[in-house]
Amino acid sequence: MKRLFTRVMVGLLCIGVFAAPALAGGDRVKVMTRNQYLGADLTGLIIAKTEADFIAAAKTALAIVAGNDFPRRARRLATEVAFTKPDLIGLQEVFKFSVNGVTPGPPFVDHLAETLKALEQRGQRYVVAATLENLDITIHIPDIGDVRVLDRDVILVRKGIAFTKLKGDVTNGGLCGLPIPNPVSGFFGPLTLKSTESEDGCNYTVLAKVENSPVGSISIERGFVAVDATVRGEDYRFVNTHLEVQQPNPMDSNSQIIQFLQSVELVGSLYNTPPGRKLILLGDVNSSPDDAPLGPIVPPYQIITKAGFTDIWDINPWAKFDPEGYTCCEFEDLSNIPSVQDERIDIVFVQDDSFKARAFVTGQVPIFTLDQQPSWASDHGGVFGKLIFK
Repeated sequence: MKRLFTRVMVGLLCIGVFAAPALAGGDRVKVMTRNQYLGADLTGLIIAKTEADFIAAAKTALAIVAGNDFPRRARRLATEVAFTKPDLIGLQEVFKFSVNGVTPGPPFVDHLAETLKALEQRGQRYVVAATLENLDITIHIPDIGDVRVLDRDVILVRKGIAFTKLKGDVTNGGLCGLPIPNPVSGFFGPLTLKSTESEDGCNYTVLAKVENSPVGSISIERGFVAVDATVRGEDYRFVNTHLEVQQPNPMDSNSQIIQFLQSVELVGSLYNTPPGRKLILLGDVNSSPDDAPLGPIVPPYQIITKAGFTDIWDINPWAKFDPEGYTCCEFEDLSNIPSVQDERIDIVFVQDDSFKARAFVTGQVPIFTLDQQPSWASDHGGVFGKLIFK
């Protein structure tokens, strides 16, 4: 009952029913991170041993994606944006499902196009500032066709805000390709981590892979994408990422080293942020403050905070309404009521010596409509933050 009351209170804050005290003075920017959720759990595809099992798992996943109705979910996600009005938004799991090259309707929809349409319908004008392409796989499914699944991380910027993409190699003003020494190179991976270009962002060097899939090897690309933006006269570097899950291969106890190396590569790639430009890093880091090291393998949350970043939840006075700040995860079909979230892995970090923050978790209230069962907008909650720099 206490947790339900907390969620209702935070939900009311989110939709502006209770006016929150303003932050006085300083330079202000509003940000949001939101994992939109692809719409299904892909574990069945990862563990499939035969082609028949793989195809069956793919059909099941597509049916769940269709049932989770992204256009409906996009409308709720857009409502969150309309109430909070972030200047900069980092989206993860912005999927595009197509069959034979077209998107005829659920489950075959473009999540980014649906998001922009829903925002436009609510009078919210945002532009796609930068896009990172991650997993991109095409599967032939009998009786359906060639199904393409494309995962992206996206940065949206409120229309009218000036920004510059940090696209390409470091030698050309981008963020990709900076050599980062591998701290455990004798144990795993190459001697040097060196991200590669992907659309406007960078893919990490070390990736999770499904080596013995019935349809061949599958690489699960992940990475980071960034823009330099000027908001109300102040300069910011805004970075969005989605790190690998803690243990992508449940059969391999060493597989969590992948997210460790990705986080090392991430913070190393941001060391060259120009002085005077405030650095904001957010996203689904798949790591919480409670994660503990495993020998030399340090969890991403610890890597990032030890690199001089502050988790805004730690200085957030609104956290008294929601001390845990959980953001993950609901059931695969999003039908569970009440919420079962039990970890905080969607986080806004800031690298600055002097700032204040107000933050809350978005998506705390299910979608209720007369014609459909209640459900959540995503399996994750989002995090909205209002930052004031002195």
